[in-house]
Amino acid sequence: MKNNVIAISRQYGSGGRELANILAEKLGYKLYDRQIVHMAAAQLGISGMSESQLKEFEDNVPPLSLKFMPFYIFGMSGAKPMNHKMFEQESEIIRRLAKDGKCIILGRCADAVLQGNENVCSVFVCANDEY
Repeated sequence: MKNNVIAISRQYGSGGRELANILAEKLGYKLYDRQIVHMAAAQLGISGMSESQLKEFEDNVPPLSLKFMPFYIFGMSGAKPMNHKMFEQESEIIRRLAKDGKCIILGRCADAVLQGNENVCSVFVCANDEY
């Protein structure tokens, strides 16, 4: 294997971030999480937003309409919503990071974006309510 990539998805409160930090330190891998959002925002020309504003922007998903992604395939026109552009930009960044070298990508749908790549190990971390 040329590069090794670990894509970690997690359930809220399961300790996935802690696991990612420990793995990155022990394996000597780079760890990417929120940096991907900042890189995508910069490439889209979105600047001057705080961490909380970026998080709110990323999480804000408007109600589905006829302009939802599957309908673009069938020739519907119109500009894509900014959160779709953001996801596409984040996906491209994830693909580039995976090609660059050994890394751990936390969240950001990296498991789906990198699905089918031979050098990717996808992990889902979950925990029960007591944890």
